Amino acid sequence: MTLNGGDLTGSKNIQGSNGSGQFSVAGSQANGINFLLDGGDNNDSFSNVNLPIPVPDFIQEFNVQTNGLPAQYGLHPGGVVNIVTKSGANAFHGDLFDFLRNGDLNARPEGAATTQPKRDTLKRNQFGGTAGGRIIKDKLFFFGGYQGTRQRSDPSQSTAYVPTAQVLQGNFSVIDASKANGGCLAKAVQLKSPSGVAYPGNMIPISSFDPAGFKLASSYLPVSPQACGAVQYGYLADNPTISGSAASITSSATSTASTGAITFTTTSGRFSSTAPTP
Repeated sequence: MTLNGGDLTGSKNIQGSNGSGQFSVAGSQANGINFLLDGGDNNDSFSNVNLPIPVPDFIQEFNVQTNGLPAQYGLHPGGVVNIVTKSGANAFHGDLFDFLRNGDLNARPEGAATTQPKRDTLKRNQFGGTAGGRIIKDKLFFFGGYQGTRQRSDPSQSTAYVPTAQVLQGNFSVIDASKANGGCLAKAVQLKSPSGVAYPGNMIPISSFDPAGFKLASSYLPVSPQACGAVQYGYLADNPTISGSAASITSSATSTASTGAITFTTTSGRFSSTAPTP
């Protein structure tokens, strides 16, 4: 299959852009596929899945063989994915691209105005370009490209409960009162000492607090302004910064007896996760 402006898997966010993917061919296990890039091995020796694949703009053609494989493809029991990258030519050529997703461009399903925010916080850019041409006419050519992915989003929020300013002063009169009386519990709780004596008004002397626990609660936990101590927090968002590049230098020699070509290809990628943008 030749990629004439098309895509390897139907989306610019192909599995090779983010690392390794898992697929099954003819009932084989996900790590039973042999990936070849320009005729060379492109498999992760640790997990037996594919190493990163260049983005679609770098690829000239690919094919997938699912059965009746010749002996040269005997490495894995499943299928074979053979990928060939582009080469330069006498004419200079290239392209630029930028695929953008953000709240200004997103559409909401009909009827979702009350359940889905007008704008989500996801901002995603996939951008890059390619260039190729001649170094020595009819003899030496180059081709290279770059793609970067930048994604920013707020983390999903979770709710936890921490001691309030009143609780840190030993005042549990609100947090252990019933909701009917402006408290936080379905049913009020009367706090008692270890000996069974009730604390008047649910007021506990700070001197009876465990020193280590009080130090932890008062020094390292946020103090919630909410009467019941509710706070919202989020884990670091999985915001990738992915960069990939590929380059090739092709030398061709032609005579009346034979035609040959030598190609050198390199690919690199980086993935990092950063804190969410406020």
